[in-house]
Amino acid sequence: MNEPILPITDVDKSLSLEDFDRDMDDLADGLEGLPILPQDFSRKDIYSDHD
Repeated sequence: MNEPILPITDVDKSLSLEDFDRDMDDLADGLEGLPILPQDFSRKDIYSDHD
């Protein structure tokens, strides 16, 4: 089904756009149920306890 993920050193630099799109679709598969971030989400939301 899904191809194994290779270490970054083994990445084929001749990846086609179609292969890239397929890989991104595979990566996103099953993430549809995650909540969507608010439109005004920013770094301040992540680092709210830092100045």
